[in-house]
Amino acid sequence: MKNRHIPEKYLKKLKLEGILIAEPEVRFTLAYLDKKDRLLGRDWYKGSLVLSEKRIVLLSKQVKFLNIKRKDERFSQFRVNEDNAACLTLVYTAGHDDLSKADAAKVVIQVFTPQAPDLLQQLKDRAK
Repeated sequence: MKNRHIPEKYLKKLKLEGILIAEPEVRFTLAYLDKKDRLLGRDWYKGSLVLSEKRIVLLSKQVKFLNIKRKDERFSQFRVNEDNAACLTLVYTAGHDDLSKADAAKVVIQVFTPQAPDLLQQLKDRAK
């Protein structure tokens, strides 16, 4: 599986962990909210999403935007968007990673993929 978003060395590591679902081309957004849930900004990306036995990873052009291990509390916080079943959403408190902006209280990641319901089920199964 050749992928322009995932470095070959990292892809080998994920394969060793056991890839469950791999989406080579997804669109995703990063949105930043203030304490009153007002939008501070939103950025759109194209990238790849991989769910392995140990983690979920979201990358774009070989940059990791999300690398959540099973033990991380955010692993079980994903939801399928009620308005769009093809949208997997994660909302978490800013400060967990480098994605946070200085004024942001929350980070919202939305991944658009037809496999969103399957991904959510796999995430729930692994979070137990």
